[in-house]
Order: sequence, then structure tokens, then C-alpha cells
Amino acid sequence: MFSPIIYFNLLIYNEFLNGTFCMKWPETPTSHTRRGFSAQNLWYMRQFYIAYRQDPILQQLVGEIPWGQNLAILSKVKSREARHYYINAAREMGWTRAVLIHNIQSKSYEQQGLASKQAA
Repeated sequence: MFSPIIYFNLLIYNEFLNGTFCMKWPETPTSHTRRGFSAQNLWYMRQFYIAYRQDPILQQLVGEIPWGQNLAILSKVKSREARHYYINAAREMGWTRAVLIHNIQSKSYEQQGLASKQAA
């Protein structure tokens, strides 16, 4: 399955080798957009890299759910633990993107945590 983390790492490495890496990348169209990646998707890949680069567990998990679900989690969920919960739940329960977004908006992670505390 496509891994934005791996692809973005390769792009960064290539940009450094070619001496073309800049902090504004990829605000302007580059040769990467000609390979089928829009500037917006390259920006999302950069966000993935920033969010998950030091978390090998989440790096593996994000490859197990579709890109659209990853984008929803990345944009709507900030804590590492909550991201882990939603990625696992989407994978194990077969949530669609719409169901995932509904669960994020319903704060099912927080409700699960409250239920666990009350049961203890």
C-alpha cells in the first residue's frame, strides 16, 4: 500500500541531493506534480512526514488505511493516542471515511476513555 511517509522521505532526499530543497516546497508546481501528485497532495505528504516522522508505530499503522481516512485523522485529531485509536478502529472495524469522521466529531476516543475509567 502507498506510504506517504516513505514517498516524502524519498522526495526530501532527492531534493537535498539535487540542491533544490527549500522550505517553501511544494508551494509551486514541481516535476513531482507531473508524476501524478498534485501540489496539495505533496503538501499533505509533508504534513504526514512532520506528524509521524518520529513515531514508527503510527508510521506502520497509517499504511493500513486509505489515504482519505489518513487525511481526516491528520486534520481533525491532534494527540498521538487519539490518532492511534482512530487508525486502529478504522482498520479493525472497517469504518468508511464518513463513519470515521462521524466518530471523530462524536469524540468516540474521549468517550472510550471515560468508559474505561468508569469501569475501573
